[in-house]
Amino acid sequence: MEYIYRFIVIDDNPINVLVSENIIQKVSKNAQIKSFALAPLALQHIEEEYSRIDSSKPTLLFLDLHMPVMDGFEFLERFMKLDPDIQKQFKIIVLSATADNTELKKAIAYPCVTDYREKPLTIKVLKKLIEENAFSI
Repeated sequence: MEYIYRFIVIDDNPINVLVSENIIQKVSKNAQIKSFALAPLALQHIEEEYSRIDSSKPTLLFLDLHMPVMDGFEFLERFMKLDPDIQKQFKIIVLSATADNTELKKAIAYPCVTDYREKPLTIKVLKKLIEENAFSI
């Protein structure tokens, strides 16, 4: 059985979502991509779907920091309260339009955050992230 690689994109900007989705599809033809404009909807999906599965292969989650309703930092706070069996299934990469050093330090202080990258996501960056996070496409 062929493994389906999972990705989640959380970003309120539809252009950024489209760019990320296109990059992921170019790198991984069998990618399963879920995108959310609102972080609370992403959290709900994660709680519902990932409590039923337990995969040894991580889901790469790309997170924007600046969003309405719930920003990326609030998402991270709530994510850290999820069941550890759900948390372990994710590698979170913060994607931000600003390379603010304070934000960088704050984001990578979360144990669930694997990396911090500037937008937009590129093929080169995605391939490196996949390699670093034990994916094999």
